[in-house]
Amino acid sequence: KVLFIPHDFLHRLPLHGAAKKDGSGKQSFILQKNKIAYLPAWSVIPKEGVSPSENADINIVFKNFKSETFNEIKNWQWIMCDSASADAVISIDKSPFILSLICHGRADIVNPFNSSLLFIDPLSYLKLSGSQMQVKGSKVFLGACEADLVPNLSSLPDEHLSFPASFLTKGASEVCGALWIVKDVKVLDLLREIKDTIKDVKVLDLLDVLNSWQNNYISGNTQDLFWSLSYRVFAIPKGDE
Repeated sequence: KVLFIPHDFLHRLPLHGAAKKDGSGKQSFILQKNKIAYLPAWSVIPKEGVSPSENADINIVFKNFKSETFNEIKNWQWIMCDSASADAVISIDKSPFILSLICHGRADIVNPFNSSLLFIDPLSYLKLSGSQMQVKGSKVFLGACEADLVPNLSSLPDEHLSFPASFLTKGASEVCGALWIVKDVKVLDLLREIKDTIKDVKVLDLLDVLNSWQNNYISGNTQDLFWSLSYRVFAIPKGDE
């Protein structure tokens, strides 16, 4: 496993999608050999470490997205909050095992504090960071466009101004977000992969799930690979590999 802690413009590059060709012209990707995790900065990780949430049976989806694509989630044994408000999201008082936020996203490069997840009322980075939301140990999935985009960097503090950084600061164990625009069918496909993995293993590792999911698209068409590479996981990788 490899951990990247980028600086400046490197925050905006999908380093896990780096590729090269061998002498015969065959192309390979770094994610085929390594599971790639990221951190916005060392300082977002609590000194005492992070353990997964003990609430293994609590999986929550907050959604504000008008599409029939996500209708099947209603048949999962997950808590589903449709047409969700920002206040409902930040009012979580018991850390879920998996927290999924499905909505449109809007990065604000000029004023990153105003970058928002577009629920019924926008959930801005500033509002999230100032809340008492309980996500200690939670696995957070951000199914929104640009939820992982950082602002123009002019100083080290700017590296902390992103939704993944805010969730990690609140104690989330892993955060999966997207650098650019996402497609609803790919959001559901990845979330379904996460759900199905829970059935097979007692402890879910988003990094493992994402790496396996992205590898499935490498041999497929270029467009599918492009959409899948938008996602990356922020976490301290487990030291077993």
